[in-house]
Amino acid sequence: MKRIMAAMALIAAAGLFAACGQGHDHGNGNGAHNHAGGSGHGDHHDGEKHALGEIDLGGGIKAVATQVGDPVAGKEMIVEVNLTKDGKSYTNAEIEGYVGDESGKELGAPAKGEWMADEKLYDVHVELPKNLPAKMWFWVRVRDGGKELKGKVAVVIE
Repeated sequence: MKRIMAAMALIAAAGLFAACGQGHDHGNGNGAHNHAGGSGHGDHHDGEKHALGEIDLGGGIKAVATQVGDPVAGKEMIVEVNLTKDGKSYTNAEIEGYVGDESGKELGAPAKGEWMADEKLYDVHVELPKNLPAKMWFWVRVRDGGKELKGKVAVVIE
């Protein structure tokens, strides 16, 4: 009887470990996230980081965008955005990003940026078109005091 109880306890413990998400991937509507390692905010930021540059949005607001990895048609692309207002971290902004053409036409659905306090940046997972154009831009929109501020930087395509 003790052996059966010990075996059941082991099986239950293994089930709990698996249920905690150690090393599994799951889709959440924004693409797959890997919870085994990676950044401190739960999703996996694999790939080379590409500094896209600074976007002056006006009103003292600036965004510095960093692309994580290379774009893959029909997938999501991660862009980390460091947003400042008057030289200080802007932590409670309404921010979203999308991939578009040079004029601002959306090529993929916009995605809200999520503030990551541990890294002091916004995490934006943008949708990429099924057919990647030769050139595309990461657009960021910030709502500040009832105004929509918007700007772009070129996406690195290798």
